[in-house]
Amino acid sequence: MTACDTTEYLLDLMAKYAEVGTYSDYRETLEQEKPAAALIATPSKFHSKMVQAARIANCRVSCER
Repeated sequence: MTACDTTEYLLDLMAKYAEVGTYSDYRETLEQEKPAAALIATPSKFHSKMVQAARIANCRVSCER
């Protein structure tokens, strides 16, 4: 499992306690990890470009409203 967030503190906690790979850029996550699925939970104004990037990367997407 991999997590992506722009908050370095949160990424540090997830890496340490949840033992997941972490990224701060969703594009890098898609390129490096090539996930089969993605959950997008960001402010709505970012949804479109993130969903589009995930679909181009042939990734199934679930996006919060």
